Amino acid sequence: VLMTVFDTLLAPVMPILQQIEAGRKKHHNEEFVWIDFVRILVFYFTRRCGSLNALIVALENADPALGVLAVPKMTLSDAFRRFPSTLLRQALASLVASLNLPENPELALIGPVSAGDGSEFPVVGGMTLPRSTERVPSMKLHLVFNLNQMITADFLVDSANSSERSSIRTMLQARVTYVLDRGYMG
Repeated sequence: VLMTVFDTLLAPVMPILQQIEAGRKKHHNEEFVWIDFVRILVFYFTRRCGSLNALIVALENADPALGVLAVPKMTLSDAFRRFPSTLLRQALASLVASLNLPENPELALIGPVSAGDGSEFPVVGGMTLPRSTERVPSMKLHLVFNLNQMITADFLVDSANSSERSSIRTMLQARVTYVLDRGYMG
């Protein structure tokens, strides 16, 4: 079996993705599944497509050995609305918990330390939020970064005008020191 660099990149997370895929609630006539959508997202970011149209063309021209599906633009746009970002969050949490990550000895003296912030990013093709009928051109990624191990610890995706303070509150954990910019105190 030919193993591509793309397969090698996904190998550590594939068992987690397969477990989530097997356990998630599916629509009765669903043909395009979440795990294929995740593979396409990874392809998008590693290929640096830049737009939804560029992604569609890249998928159509992708080497078959990569195992990414060439899907219509409408199907891919629908996937952004249909598959909740909480599934990716669950996959990230499971992956991080399974890794034996190095510790920063200087920070270990004071315990777990995380940095948090939110950044606005353009959305591929625009998106309609579940709580709204309005299409938005960008979203906000709220991220908590574990400084002890230098890895993402948690994230939330929300509308561009979402509250950074409210978002960070949902991700706070006991006995962790958080480093935030002064905007969180305002």
